[in-house]
Amino acid sequence: MLKSELLSGASLMVASRLISKLIDFAILIVLARIIAPAEFGLIAIAVSIVTVFDMLLEVPLSQALVAMREPTDAHYDTAFTLGGLRAAGLTALFIALAAPVASIYGDDRLAPLLVVLGLAPAARSLFSPRMAEHVRAMQFKPIVLTQIGGKLIAAAATLALLWTEAGYWAVVANTLIAAIVTTLLSYVLAPARAAFDLTHWRAFAQLAGWFSLSQIMAALAWQLDRIILGANPDRDQFGQYTMASDLSVLPAQALILPAMQPMMSAMAQAQDEPAKRTQTFLFATQIVLLISMPVTAFFVMVPDWIVRIVVGTHWDKADDYLAGLSAVILPAAYAQAASALAMAMNRMRALFIINAVNLATLLVFLPVGIALQGVEGAVAARAVAAVLWAIILVLFVRRLSGIGLRQHISACWRVFAAGAVLMLTLWPLRTLFEKLTWPLIAELGLMGLAGAALYLGTLQALGGLPHWRDFLKPRAVTDS
Repeated sequence: MLKSELLSGASLMVASRLISKLIDFAILIVLARIIAPAEFGLIAIAVSIVTVFDMLLEVPLSQALVAMREPTDAHYDTAFTLGGLRAAGLTALFIALAAPVASIYGDDRLAPLLVVLGLAPAARSLFSPRMAEHVRAMQFKPIVLTQIGGKLIAAAATLALLWTEAGYWAVVANTLIAAIVTTLLSYVLAPARAAFDLTHWRAFAQLAGWFSLSQIMAALAWQLDRIILGANPDRDQFGQYTMASDLSVLPAQALILPAMQPMMSAMAQAQDEPAKRTQTFLFATQIVLLISMPVTAFFVMVPDWIVRIVVGTHWDKADDYLAGLSAVILPAAYAQAASALAMAMNRMRALFIINAVNLATLLVFLPVGIALQGVEGAVAARAVAAVLWAIILVLFVRRLSGIGLRQHISACWRVFAAGAVLMLTLWPLRTLFEKLTWPLIAELGLMGLAGAALYLGTLQALGGLPHWRDFLKPRAVTDS
């Protein structure tokens, strides 16, 4: 019964995440064709700063409530109070930062942008603490309804604002309205009282520690390039880079991140069975690489086609950046599997190390790359840092769980071989399709179908991938 509920809930969360990202993607396509790259770059600066402080000051309220055996009304009241204090603190912080940030980046428009965008994480901080009761009962439908409902209403409001020629403020409105509506819906589906109580604040502080430090490292690593490049007066070029970066992470956000939730649960259930946990981790690694490999191949071989179809012709520089940033996709995907393993083993310190290593590699390469070649240097630096990070992570996973290089190769070589065949075939396919006079979207669609058939066919010819049930059968695995 428990496994059935877990599978059903995980499937629902994956579907919810995918639908949410599809809504975001649709809005991105519309906005990219209306908003100039320079304005997109301006918004990216404000979003980066808000994101960093949002993650720096994150308090895992919901996770703490879910982890408690029998939370009382006082625990929920404390969670509401802490969320309210965080909301007030974030609002005051962004108001205080608005003028200095605008001065540093030399653009007065940043001040109101920072203040208004800062209201979004403040609104999310007030999310109903009683929603944790649904999670504890493995009832994920209310969470899905709040997320998708918020996205849909925000999307409708954004389109209405674009109709009134609101410009880049439509992007800001989309972010803020989604946060406010999601929070309001949470109280409709999980009513909670507004009561000031800090009796049990220590119960929430105990879950912080390494988790919060990990969030700090992840936030800085995620936004470091944008914070540095935002000082570049060429907002158009920065906007092009930001768009390419956003496109490069969409597959991971839509598919890989939600897919890791059930994998982490499966690894956590195998705490006392190292062999089963190892097989589940290797299967998770196969899955993230299986998804990421064709995305990487297409981003490398036809980035200009993708950019022209998705966001339009005035993003002409974004295709080169997208091709370079594709080198980050596979290492980042593997990092998700490694992070899921660390969390499943309840090794929060290990999760911190994973994110800290990522930040350290970026701190080494990014400033040098940007100083030498600007935006192009940032792309190269991120690629080099990502590859180095992946190598370090393989060594770290071995130290954490004993899963060594030979096991990685044995589990994943088919995926890499199929990816190599796909990449070598895409170039002649592109040359062939370029001779046709069909619409570009039709050519890319046909190439996608041909590439998928070739990719999956190669995997099957090489023996295919083991079925997921194989990884629920513990068996001895050795590595030298």
